[in-house]
Amino acid sequence: MKILAVDDDAIALELLEVSLIHAGYDDIDLARSAAEAMTLIDAADTTYDCMLFDIVMPNTGGIELCQQVREIPRYCNVPIIMITAVKSEEVLKDAILAGATDYVHKPYDGLELGARLRAASMLSEAAQTLGRSYALQHATDDTSEPSGLRLSDAVTLETKPGIVTQIALWDQMAKSGPLPEGVHVFATAIVGGSAIFNSVSNAIFRSFLNEFAVVLAQTTHVWTPQISYLGDGVFGVALLKADPADIEKIQSKLKSTLGAKPFESLTDYTGKLSAYFEHVLHADASDKTHENAVCTLIQAGKAARDMAFNHSPVERQRDLRMQFLGDGKTGPLKSWEVPLVHQVQKVKPRRVKRRTSERQDRT
Repeated sequence: MKILAVDDDAIALELLEVSLIHAGYDDIDLARSAAEAMTLIDAADTTYDCMLFDIVMPNTGGIELCQQVREIPRYCNVPIIMITAVKSEEVLKDAILAGATDYVHKPYDGLELGARLRAASMLSEAAQTLGRSYALQHATDDTSEPSGLRLSDAVTLETKPGIVTQIALWDQMAKSGPLPEGVHVFATAIVGGSAIFNSVSNAIFRSFLNEFAVVLAQTTHVWTPQISYLGDGVFGVALLKADPADIEKIQSKLKSTLGAKPFESLTDYTGKLSAYFEHVLHADASDKTHENAVCTLIQAGKAARDMAFNHSPVERQRDLRMQFLGDGKTGPLKSWEVPLVHQVQKVKPRRVKRRTSERQDRT
């Protein structure tokens, strides 16, 4: 993995280099300023796989440098880790909003830094693999706007309970040992994501992504969710505290909640709106290491995205039921779809006809 480390403190930069080498990373370029970093980026023959920025630097700080790097198309998804002594929540939030994927506090622990870099490495490789796959499959699909935001961009969601950055999600799953039985993993893709992206502004699209993630988090909060947006209309989800047999409960809760919640950010969108889910069954993941579980989640995201892109609901649902329930036994579906509501249903007032009694004079 090719790494760019930037810090104006020469001693801190040297310590960082030694820590990276001890962690097994020796392809490292060092810069003492944002200007020097941009020079290295422009001159690099190959793209950096990960970047480490100090937040507080003279002239141009790490947050501004992060913004500049994110404006370069080939670096829109490359992991950027902020290494800083700053503990202000506002500053760290600004870093995430600028495009940082994670941060490590000074003085940092070498093991923690190594774990973050392993997660960053998997994230980088996954982004490159899926990016190539998507480009080959949908080379003729124009999903870009003049502002530079693309459907494939893994935008950072607003910080809310249960919603994390990509690097934090991978970090949760990139530990040693087998995946605990209490962890459920699934991906969900927005059906017609490209149609939505091309029909609304960037701000509205981001609002919808945040709104969808919040509903996911609130719906699954009892299972301790970790939710991140992976790009291409796909969300990755890990439920950290669930029973292995909870899949039917999870599916039922998602269907009942998502199917009834109007997504107010898309009230002006008139196209079809639904979400396609790809669940990693425990039979497929319980014996896997955390690292393999990350790959499994990435593959689930790819499957969900491809199915959402080539949507044929009636045929697909029939095939799913034949595949998973065809033996006559009831059981959980690995893949399923949930229709979403994007317009607030207006309740028409009922008119009650009152009966009037006429007096009849009897003679």
